[in-house]
Amino acid sequence: MVSYFDPEQGEAERKRRDPVKAAKRRAKRRQENAELGFDDAVQKAREATLRMLDGAAQSTGQVRKKLSQRGFVTEVIDQVITRFEEVGLLDDLQYAQMLVRTKNAERSLVGRALYAELMKKGISPDIAAQAMQEVSEVDEQELANQLAVKKVGTLKGRPRDVIIRRTNAFLARKGYGPGQCRQAIVAALEQF
Repeated sequence: MVSYFDPEQGEAERKRRDPVKAAKRRAKRRQENAELGFDDAVQKAREATLRMLDGAAQSTGQVRKKLSQRGFVTEVIDQVITRFEEVGLLDDLQYAQMLVRTKNAERSLVGRALYAELMKKGISPDIAAQAMQEVSEVDEQELANQLAVKKVGTLKGRPRDVIIRRTNAFLARKGYGPGQCRQAIVAALEQF
């Protein structure tokens, strides 16, 4: 990355952009957090968690990972997460349900793809299973049919086997099962 001098840009801004210095600052902050007394560490971890949650909803797994990356010890992290769960600021089930609704509506993800997203966010398997119940199989097949029609439409003029293969791969990446893919592709090909 090339850095150009901007006379209107302050010295502090130029220092923040330097990745080496940023890494040193993070390492120093981790060291300071690890050396704090228990009560001070809890207070600082609470503040850090509030800043995280101010930006976007998070799972307890995400918060745990970020706090440990910032150098907080396990006991401090556990206490902060427990307190935030008690007051309702961290709720993995609610977060997972919101994530399922959003990913299903925006990216048409279902099944395995949705489950993988939940695991990536640090949601436990039992909570993920509860959240996944929001997407019914009837809705899944209808969504698969709509996606297949769109995909087949973009592949017009190609050989039939290429259309089938690419549409099948597209639907599989979205988390649809083999039977759903086959049914959606057959329905889509009948329309063209």
